[in-house]
Amino acid sequence: TAYEIYQCDWSSDVCSSDLFIIKEVLQKSFNTLPIKGDVTLYILPFCNEKSSKDLDGVNAFPVEGNILYLLIDINNPAWEKSLKETIPHEYAHLVYTSYFEWNSILDGFINEGLAEHLREFIVGGSIAPWSQALTKEKALKELKDISKKEILNQFIDDSNVDFYISYFFGTGDLPKWYGYSIGYWLIDEILSKSK
Repeated sequence: TAYEIYQCDWSSDVCSSDLFIIKEVLQKSFNTLPIKGDVTLYILPFCNEKSSKDLDGVNAFPVEGNILYLLIDINNPAWEKSLKETIPHEYAHLVYTSYFEWNSILDGFINEGLAEHLREFIVGGSIAPWSQALTKEKALKELKDISKKEILNQFIDDSNVDFYISYFFGTGDLPKWYGYSIGYWLIDEILSKSK
């Protein structure tokens, strides 16, 4: 698999050693989990101070066509560590969507859980804050309760995207990062039973 990295002018502050880290982690991800097609990575400034604080200076999102946007806030002191951890997580989303659709709450749980476990496998580190928003026991109980509501496979589109967002970012009774945590512990449970 090939990849290209595009930077905008501000990224002269992202030095060649940081680009080496990006390439190294991306290559480890490729070697561990193949993807259909080439990947294009765009590096852009991350200008949302609150989100930057929550995400340790790095945010990213994959889009159709194996494109990954990587947003970096070089003013956040944790950005370099976060960069290394974000790449395999977001790369896993690219792989998932190159094989499967991402149209339901269940798809989101699986996708986020796989992404975070790939991140741990590639670069190690502790459990991310979004993965531990719930304990494993609480997350698996919540998953069981949600499955009784028959909403796990409800199709998500523009008309009900707020429903999906509420499950992953928390609203009302749902805590912040609710769905990320359920996904993490769901995959953790599957992996522990497969050993």
